[in-house]
Amino acid sequence: QVAVMLRAEGTLSPPSITLIWNAEPSALFYYIYRKALQADSWGSYVALVSAPDTSWTDGNVTVDSVYEYRVQRMGGVGGTGYLVAGIRAPAQHFRGTCLLVIDEQAAAGLDSEVKRLKDDLRNDGWAVRQLQVTPQDDVSWIRNLIYEEYALDPELRAVFLLGHVPVPYSGNLYPDGHPDHQGAWPFDGFYGDMDGSYTDLYVSNNVASRTENWNLIGDGKWDQSVIPGKIELFVGRADFSKLPLFSESETELLKRYLDKNHAYRNMQISVNHRALIDDHFGYFSGEAFAASGWRSFPTLCGAGNVAEGDYLSTLNSESYLWSYGCGPGSYTSAGGVASTTDFVNDSVQTVFTCLFGSYFGDWDSENNLMRAALANRGPVLTNCWSGRPLWYFHHMSLGHPIGMSYLKSINNTSTYITNYGAHAVHIALLGDPTLRMHYYPGPQALVLSQQGNTVKLSWTPAPDSSIIGYQVYRSSSRWGKYIRLTD
Repeated sequence: QVAVMLRAEGTLSPPSITLIWNAEPSALFYYIYRKALQADSWGSYVALVSAPDTSWTDGNVTVDSVYEYRVQRMGGVGGTGYLVAGIRAPAQHFRGTCLLVIDEQAAAGLDSEVKRLKDDLRNDGWAVRQLQVTPQDDVSWIRNLIYEEYALDPELRAVFLLGHVPVPYSGNLYPDGHPDHQGAWPFDGFYGDMDGSYTDLYVSNNVASRTENWNLIGDGKWDQSVIPGKIELFVGRADFSKLPLFSESETELLKRYLDKNHAYRNMQISVNHRALIDDHFGYFSGEAFAASGWRSFPTLCGAGNVAEGDYLSTLNSESYLWSYGCGPGSYTSAGGVASTTDFVNDSVQTVFTCLFGSYFGDWDSENNLMRAALANRGPVLTNCWSGRPLWYFHHMSLGHPIGMSYLKSINNTSTYITNYGAHAVHIALLGDPTLRMHYYPGPQALVLSQQGNTVKLSWTPAPDSSIIGYQVYRSSSRWGKYIRLTD
């Protein structure tokens, strides 16, 4: 009810973008808004469409531009949908620098897997840098190291935490609504905030049932519950510590994750381009936690490819690129959806998933459900606690990484519909923040031959009829910035 399920169709000559949405019997009319992708404010609406019409065409567009739209339905409980669209949107030849912050203890013996990840990032247009840390290091010291990299490289965009990189804690909050969970929550956004100021001078609270959530003056956990400013960098974490229910070691689970990350990027994993939603909360006084899925998934997979069904039994037998499940929770379960034990024993066939329920959003706990999903044998690569607040993924339809969804969601205060927990410290992305929805096979059998000062490159085209051509790039270092040479 609260979501407007959007899709777009484009016309090249004359250029136009047509928005199409689902019909709703209670609808009276629709406000249409448009803005630039990076703008925070929508301004005034650009069109008013009366029901029962369910489409609108924007003829004021140009080729090679990207637009973001909001459709707001009036009547009944109302509803909102978001979408990005463009006609021949510009290709991204360089995505920025990704900084790998690696727990050297967990990654011991995984040198080849880490090098392979760096090559995969390079192949996707990233420059790559690396920091080694230990679980005993101070979070402020690690943040200072990241800041030094940021100061040296203004194109630093992403931070990928691999292994049990020390977890910052902050706040005096309980976004799941349970007073026995009030206190400091894990706050990886700390590593992506390059100008925020944090204190440890005021909060003194030890009511939480888990001592890790206690926040006392001078204990190294920050006071702030709301982020003081904006997060600048994508931040994601693949951390398989404190998962004793799994028979594999932390290093073995990290290797499994890196193996399936590589397989997904290189199209060695086949997943149906569709989405699954398993909602055990429903409208919930208007918060409608699953709206994160209902708003984003139609723009990513098509409205006809979004289905409702049981999370675990469906994903054990069928594959869905996207999935969402919510239900009453504990640290190790979401009622009606899945448990940590399920993720240990089953193979869940989804790549990008979202889970929501009480307690397990505090992901740094033992046998935590969120991290267990990533440790699963199936191709799960990212997870987020989406519901308080809502997350927005529609930007990924035009090739942006899920790290952009993280930034748009964690920095959201008024751009998109929000609810309890907006812009708060507990918002986190588990998994690789550079992952995207769309990958294509690279050229095969690349051969280089030198003749004087000339280097000739030849290759065998990939067996994919959708590929229209190739670009050639060059760098002075293996994982540095590559510059396009071809037109």
